[in-house]
Amino acid sequence: MPLKSPTTERMLFESRKVSFLCHKCQQRALSSVSPKRPATWLAQSQYRQSRSRRASAISPVSIVNGTKNILPVTQKIYDTLRALEQEAAAFTDLSQLQLALRGLESENAITRIAILGVNGTHDARRLARILLADPLDAEPAWEKQLAKTDNDERAILLRYGESLDYDQRHPLLRTWTVPSTTLQTHRLEILIQGTASNAGNVEMEPHEFLIPGLEMANSSAARYSVVRYPVHKALILSDGLSDLSAHFSLTMAQSPENEMLQGAVITGWINTLEQESKAMVMPVNIDHAEIAISTFRQSIDNSVSYEHTWFSSGVTNLSAWLLTGLDPTPGTLKTTVRNLIYSLLSTTSSRIQSSEADYLQTTASKAITFSTRSELSKALTAWSERAHTELRDHLSLAFSSPSWRKLAWWKLLWRVDDVGMITADILQRSWLQSAEKELIWLVGRIEQAGLFIPQMKKRPTSSPKQGPKLDVHASAFAAAIVGPPDPDIAVTLYSSMMGIPPPPSQNYTDYPQTISRARDALSSTTIPPLQSLAQSLLLHSFSTTVLTSSLSALVYLSISTTSLYEAGTIAALGLVYSAQRLQRRWEGARRVWMETIREKGRSVLRHAEAGWSGYIERGGAEAGDGGPEAEERRVAREAVQRVRDALDESQLK
Repeated sequence: MPLKSPTTERMLFESRKVSFLCHKCQQRALSSVSPKRPATWLAQSQYRQSRSRRASAISPVSIVNGTKNILPVTQKIYDTLRALEQEAAAFTDLSQLQLALRGLESENAITRIAILGVNGTHDARRLARILLADPLDAEPAWEKQLAKTDNDERAILLRYGESLDYDQRHPLLRTWTVPSTTLQTHRLEILIQGTASNAGNVEMEPHEFLIPGLEMANSSAARYSVVRYPVHKALILSDGLSDLSAHFSLTMAQSPENEMLQGAVITGWINTLEQESKAMVMPVNIDHAEIAISTFRQSIDNSVSYEHTWFSSGVTNLSAWLLTGLDPTPGTLKTTVRNLIYSLLSTTSSRIQSSEADYLQTTASKAITFSTRSELSKALTAWSERAHTELRDHLSLAFSSPSWRKLAWWKLLWRVDDVGMITADILQRSWLQSAEKELIWLVGRIEQAGLFIPQMKKRPTSSPKQGPKLDVHASAFAAAIVGPPDPDIAVTLYSSMMGIPPPPSQNYTDYPQTISRARDALSSTTIPPLQSLAQSLLLHSFSTTVLTSSLSALVYLSISTTSLYEAGTIAALGLVYSAQRLQRRWEGARRVWMETIREKGRSVLRHAEAGWSGYIERGGAEAGDGGPEAEERRVAREAVQRVRDALDESQLK
């Protein structure tokens, strides 16, 4: 924009009339008489080039491209906010948190202010034009563009730049770079957006106006996607009190947003004496403000009329609110950034309290009646009776089946390799199969009734460094039947037998696996020894028979008087002895195995009944600590308090 060379007459006139102008016009008028501004064309050209070189080092985009220059007084606040981002992400608005962090990364960060027009952006654009206009300059092109009406519903972001630029490429908002003195001096960004009328009196939180949503049409899904665009301040502009009533009640609340929200109502002529600069809802007459600026631009002789019309429009109070807290004090935190952090902490604390209230309400609604516990207890007793009957009947049928009779001692010679397969098949098919399925259904009823105690869902397992090393084989079955058992008992046992390290443990589930894991423990601890015993007995019988037969042949060949029948007696004696020993030892082992799996089945049922009976009696009786959700709320609450303490320390400094 070309610079104007002020004449001596205008300089003298402006120095006399400066007292009749508003504060912003006074600054502009005083700057026009400054001797630092060159008057000749060549000097002006060099002055513009030097300003361009200085401005090229400053990115007009935003503080995103700025270099981090965190003050020592705000370093602790920055660190605690970073910790809040990690520890309270579920309760914090991350977009608002990022804006607060960027405000701490620069000593004089850009302040973003939103002007939200109820039912449209036309009046909001007019008000933004008035607040940023310079009456001492002719109407620039960007002011004319703001005054126009278009059908584009996207928000407008006004930023400072040496040259005028309209960026329309972004699908969410239009970015206009304008050479406004107000934006440059106070490092401002103005977001202009329309907001829907609250005709249905739907309750809205104050912080919702500080994170306006930018809507983007999604053609594939035929709906809108909303992206939050946080601001430091928000001005709500309405045509009347009817549309602003809900917002008015919100801004009257004592909250950190009290200094960050402002309501404005477009009205007619305003009595200057009745205006209050700290009113929660300010009247404003946009028509009078536009007339005042237009009158002053026509001729500087209209300064008195301009002053009267300008102050009567009510824009002065809005301008004062707009510029409050924008100028930083050296060595301290900027007021707008501090208010934004307090608002963020207030919103986070409210969400934590709401989450805790929801949890307490849910816990209270899950109170278990005595009739429910009694009914589940009877169902558990009936299950135990059916399970014991099933264990007795099914095992009796299994041990009288042809497959079990195949393991008779006299058939062991050609059935020795089938011992593991037949015994494993008996365990898989006849050992509490129906009882296990019924237990899953019963446990589902218990959990549905809300009878689980959080502390009982996961049993801590002692690490090798915390206690003595136990014999896996000796304690495998005992660990398997104490429900809920070790989830990796079978894997640990197999790894111990094979001499390999176990795989990483899996997460524990609420699936009732007591019976299945006890079955796996039985298979791992009883079947391999039985298989090994069968092979050793058969080998011993063969070796005894071969040895006595060899001795019989040796006697027959070495002693000539020994007959064949006499020598064969030794071989027959060895054969009878080995067969008798095989029969006695093998049939005894089979009886022991039969009694073992019967007794272990009864033990599993007793432990399962006692364990789940405890769930029914004690489950749901106390709320406990709330589980991981309560720990998450506690950590988030501590993170919020650390940020508050850091803010208080910075104020004391």
